[in-house]
Amino acid sequence: MVRILAVPLVLALVLLPLEAVGNPVWREVSRWPDTSLTFVELPMPAWSSLVAVDPGWQVGVYLSWARAILVTDLQTGHELVRLNVPTPWMKFGFPAVSSDGKLLAAFRSDGRLIVWEIPSGVELFSVAAPPGFPGDIALSPDGRLLALASSFEISIWDLERREEVRRIAAPGSAYKLQFSPDGKSLAATALDRGIHLWDVASGTKVWSAPGHGATVTCLAFSADGRLLASGSRDTTVRVWEVATGREVRAFVGHTDEVMSLAFHPSGTALASGALDLTVILWDVPKGEEALRIDLWDVLGVRVPHYDALEGARPDSPRRFWAPVHNLVFSPDGSALISGISAWTGAAYVWYLGKLSGAE
Repeated sequence: MVRILAVPLVLALVLLPLEAVGNPVWREVSRWPDTSLTFVELPMPAWSSLVAVDPGWQVGVYLSWARAILVTDLQTGHELVRLNVPTPWMKFGFPAVSSDGKLLAAFRSDGRLIVWEIPSGVELFSVAAPPGFPGDIALSPDGRLLALASSFEISIWDLERREEVRRIAAPGSAYKLQFSPDGKSLAATALDRGIHLWDVASGTKVWSAPGHGATVTCLAFSADGRLLASGSRDTTVRVWEVATGREVRAFVGHTDEVMSLAFHPSGTALASGALDLTVILWDVPKGEEALRIDLWDVLGVRVPHYDALEGARPDSPRRFWAPVHNLVFSPDGSALISGISAWTGAAYVWYLGKLSGAE
C-alpha cells in the first residue's frame, strides 16, 4: 500500500537537474533556507498567464490579456501556436487542453466555441455556444468528446462526428466540468453549491452531493478514478468517493477561495492552490496537511500583483488578486507546476522528488 510522506521527510527533497526535464531555459530562482526544496521559474510570454498544462507536461497554454492564446512546448519554451481574436473587441475564455496535449478548446466572446489541433493550429471544430454560455468546457481524456456547460444544461459533442450526442439537465447553471480518467463519467458543480456525477454514455445522473457552503470552484479526479476532489469559495477542500458520492475527507487550511486542485499520480496526495497565495499538499490517507508553500514567504514582492505595497505583506491577500489557478503534477509525481494569475502571470515548478514513505 503506497503511503505518503512524513512531513519532515517530504521537505528533504532533491533538486532534479534541469536536463532531466529537458528544458535548459527554465531558470532556478532560489533555494529555501534550511531545506533542499528548489523551484524554477518558467519563462512567460509577455502580459500573459499560464492557464493550462496537459497531464504529460508536453504543452503550456497561456492566455494573453484574454485576446490571444499562446501554446508552447513546455520542455523547450518554443512557441507552437498563437491564436488571436479576429477583432479587438473580442476575447477568449479560459481554454481546455486534451490529456495528450494535441487538442485545444476555447470559447470566444462572439459566441463561438472552437477546437484547434496542436501544433498545427488548424481549426477542427466550431459551434455556436448555447444560450446562457459561457460556462466551463472540458475535453474527454481521449479527445473524442467535448462537454460545455450553460444555464441549466450540459451539452456533450462528439468531435469526430461533429455532432451533439447528449444533452444533460443541470440543477441550475453548471459552473465547472471534469471528465473522469476513463472518460465514462462527467462531474460538474453548479450554483446550488452541489457536486453532481453523470454517466456519459446514458446521460443518467449517478449521484449528487450537497457539496460546500459556497460556490464550488474546482474539481479533480484521482488517476485511478476512485476519488473526486472539490475546492470552494468556503476555503475548504473535500474528497468524495466516486462510486458512492460519500464524502471521505474534508481539509481545512486555506484562508481564502480555493482555485485549483491536482491529485498526485499515486492518489495519496492532493495539492490545492488558493487566493491566499498558498499551495498546500494534503496527505489523503491520513487526512492532514503535509506541506505548505506560502508564495509570499518564498517569492515576496515577486508575486505578481496590481498594487505595489513597498515590500510589506498585504493585510488581505485578495488585494493582490493573484490566485494559484493552475496546478499539475509531473507524470512521475516528482514535481508540481503552479500557475499564478494577475496583471501579468508567473509560473513555478516545485521539485518534490519521491514522496518519502512511498513503497
